[in-house]
Amino acid sequence: MLTHAEDYGKNLKIRCEICGKRFSRMKYLKSHIIRVHQDEGQRLVCDLCGKEVWSKTNLRDHMLIHQGVKPIQCPQCDKCFTIRNTLKSHMCTHTGIRPYRCEECGKSFAQESPYKIHMRYHTGERPYECDMCSKAFVCRASLNLHRRRAHEVA
Repeated sequence: MLTHAEDYGKNLKIRCEICGKRFSRMKYLKSHIIRVHQDEGQRLVCDLCGKEVWSKTNLRDHMLIHQGVKPIQCPQCDKCFTIRNTLKSHMCTHTGIRPYRCEECGKSFAQESPYKIHMRYHTGERPYECDMCSKAFVCRASLNLHRRRAHEVA
C-alpha cells in the first residue's frame, strides 16, 4: 500500500520551468509562479500593516482582518472567520482529521503548509534568509520575528 506522500507524488505531473517544483493542477502552478517568482514590484502591499499579497482578491480578503469583519461562521460552533480556508483548517478541530503525517517522527497535521514547515526541521532546509545578517529560518514568520527582535525592523 502506498503512503499518502507516495500516492500524492504520482499526481505531480505539471512542472515549474523556473524552479522544478511539481504540481497536480495547472492552477496550482499558476498560483506558485505568482507567489514565488513574481517580481517584488508587482506584489500588492497592505497600507496598514505592510503584508504583501499577490492579488486584489487576496488584498480584499486581508483587509477584512483590519476591519474586524468575520463573515464566515463555523456550522458546528460559534467561531467566525475572515476567510474560508481558515474555517476549513478549523473544521479539523471538530473532525480530528489530520491527513499530513510525518514519516520521520509520526507527528500529524491538518494542513499541508505546517506539515511542509515541520519537514524542514528534519531536512535542514531553511529557505528564508535574513538580508541583514544571513541567518536562515524554516518559515517566513520566524524570519519576520527575528528581524523585529534582532534588527528592530517593523
